[in-house]
Amino acid sequence: MGKIIGDNMNKNIIIILLFFIGISFAKSKLPSAKSISKDWKYRDLKDQYCDLRKNFVIAISDVNDFSERDKKSISKGRHQDLGKYIVVDPGDTDWSKQETLSGRGSDREIENKKNEINNLNKNYVIITNPGDSNFDRNSRVTQDEYRRVNAELKESGSRPAESRQFKYAVVKSSMEELVRSSLETGLNASNQFSVVDRSSMSSIMDEMGMQYSGLVDPSSQKELGQMLGADLICLADIKSYSERNGKDETKITIVVNLKFTNVETGEIFEQFELKVKKEKKGKNKFDKTRGDLMTKLGKSIAKELKKLSGSMSWDAKAKIKRGNIYVVAGADDGVQTNMVFDLYISGEEEWDDDLEMMMGTEEYVGEVYVNNNAVGKGVKAGRLSTCEILDSSLRLDSELQYTVRVPNIIKEKLNCTY
Repeated sequence: MGKIIGDNMNKNIIIILLFFIGISFAKSKLPSAKSISKDWKYRDLKDQYCDLRKNFVIAISDVNDFSERDKKSISKGRHQDLGKYIVVDPGDTDWSKQETLSGRGSDREIENKKNEINNLNKNYVIITNPGDSNFDRNSRVTQDEYRRVNAELKESGSRPAESRQFKYAVVKSSMEELVRSSLETGLNASNQFSVVDRSSMSSIMDEMGMQYSGLVDPSSQKELGQMLGADLICLADIKSYSERNGKDETKITIVVNLKFTNVETGEIFEQFELKVKKEKKGKNKFDKTRGDLMTKLGKSIAKELKKLSGSMSWDAKAKIKRGNIYVVAGADDGVQTNMVFDLYISGEEEWDDDLEMMMGTEEYVGEVYVNNNAVGKGVKAGRLSTCEILDSSLRLDSELQYTVRVPNIIKEKLNCTY
């Protein structure tokens, strides 16, 4: 009996010892306030900071073809598809969306439609809000009648009608649409950028009373960017394009210039030019070679953008809720458990007249580490993370807005290669 009791006591002692050893081991795995300065643990996670998704949102304003292709060779059948036009937005013409215009009369047809809209805008308006008038919404009214009725309404203290001009059609060449598709593919493949859908951009510009022509007025660029949730606006120009037969191969070359403008400041964020070549054995294989060229162009764009993203700083918004630090980034954004970030209080941004840009103030709080990078359930899991602050003596305010950033000591050690 005594032996049994002794054995049980020994087992209990062993279990208790293992329990405390487990706690001690678990605590040793948690970062301490001195962890970063000693570069503890982060040798393993260091390179994973390169994979943090920056989630820059880009709106493609336009792709313009300034190349001078041989129209004679197009008429003879060589790269004939590139002589076609696609109706991206019919505006107030009788064309339909994605309608294809081809043939020798295409240029004349496009010019005629433009003249029709010009003539309509000289004499008529389209009613967008009838106010207290008897006009029907979306009806066509002469400008003289519109002015007369509104003058009477204003004089009587009634609500005047509102109107807009007739919208031109947006027509792009097949080449411009091919390059735009490659650009969208490259942006999405970079895994650091999101692209604003063209239809969303068009509808928001309609709300703002802007004509979707691809060219964004600098004065309305910031407002448009904010409504789209965009950080950068991209403009692509096709500088040159050539298709030719070699001795026993088909050769195609394209040169594209890409410009990215900062929505907030209106300044050029980045600009670069790409020259892409593609060859295929056999003569007159223009369609197949062209398709391979556009695929290669998309990959080249993605490669350049990944290089560009390496120089960009990563940050994420944070909020204190029910005693937890919630970060608006998770596993889907490359955030890993045990990653450490610097926590800042985000001050309100104000316009600086001297620097001509928005400036915000930040106050450093301390270091936090991620204890869960997949907060939420189902499809929402992985969009948020929760963190703990390393210095438990610090008190955080749920009324304030916070931002987390990669600590400088880790950034200095990063070697992000793409």
